[in-house]
Amino acid sequence: MNKFNPNEPNRTLESLLKELANMGEEIIKISESIKSDAEVIMEEKQQSKTKREKMQQQINNIMSEVEKIKANRK
Repeated sequence: MNKFNPNEPNRTLESLLKELANMGEEIIKISESIKSDAEVIMEEKQQSKTKREKMQQQINNIMSEVEKIKANRK
């Protein structure tokens, strides 16, 4: 991407508009990439949450079985 230099004498309005359009396209690409990355992060976060919930349920089931065994021993 060209750096904007307003003192450059051969800059025309058309060339400035083209440069601005290119910058706009670049911004759109970057924002789409950020959006895609955010979607991946949110999906990974949801998967992690689901895994954590499953593990917690397994722990709860084991603790319940332990309590049953303790109760049966008395």
